[in-house]
Amino acid sequence: MYVSPILANHDGLVHAYSDAGDGNMDLRFGTHESVLENRRAFLDHLGLSLEDCAQQRGMEDKIHIVTRDDRGAGMQAVNGSIEANAFITNQKGVGLFLCVADCLPAIIYDPTKRVVALLHAARESTKRHLATTVVDRLKSEFNCEPQNLLVAFGPAVRAKSYVFDQGIYKLVGKDWEPYLHEVSPSQIQVDYVSYNRDQLLAAGVPADHIHDPGIDTGSDPNYFSHVQSLKTGRPEARIAAAVVLR
Repeated sequence: MYVSPILANHDGLVHAYSDAGDGNMDLRFGTHESVLENRRAFLDHLGLSLEDCAQQRGMEDKIHIVTRDDRGAGMQAVNGSIEANAFITNQKGVGLFLCVADCLPAIIYDPTKRVVALLHAARESTKRHLATTVVDRLKSEFNCEPQNLLVAFGPAVRAKSYVFDQGIYKLVGKDWEPYLHEVSPSQIQVDYVSYNRDQLLAAGVPADHIHDPGIDTGSDPNYFSHVQSLKTGRPEARIAAAVVLR
């Protein structure tokens, strides 16, 4: 279990990112009962239950404002997940829950307005500038100031492990060029974590308010990873990110 130091000492906020030792968190893999058991144990460390949380299911740049009415969504059945790539809430006791393999899970917290967001920064949502859109939504709907926001990046695949061939240029736009590192014509490293960081900086979040642990899911056996599964045949599984206001 990983806890970001930038959020660890804030009263009224509890969060964590699971690791392989916490077991598979995704209902699409493994047995249903084993996943529920893993989720319950992980959430128990945060003082949460399955019924307290809502799970998001990746949907490009869609943002969902989570309320108490959403609690329980997707926590015991895949089909019940809320279609969104970002959750925002200002309600106490409402847990935000996300399963990821290699995509970047990011928590954005405003300690002055007491609002928290949980982002699923995949390649497609990064392409659509989800991080910037979430900051804009926090400003417009909750009167948050970007300079007050704290951002905790979780474990994610890093450029050295996220390698494509020339086909990557057809999947992304020219704005990605600073984040594509051509090692050889057939090996292009994609640094989408840095792209998300730069989007947040452009949105007004101070550099020292963004913490990145540098954990590479693509190579670290302590974390589940689709990239690792493709390379090594390791069974597919997912880690989770969770956060709640107290």
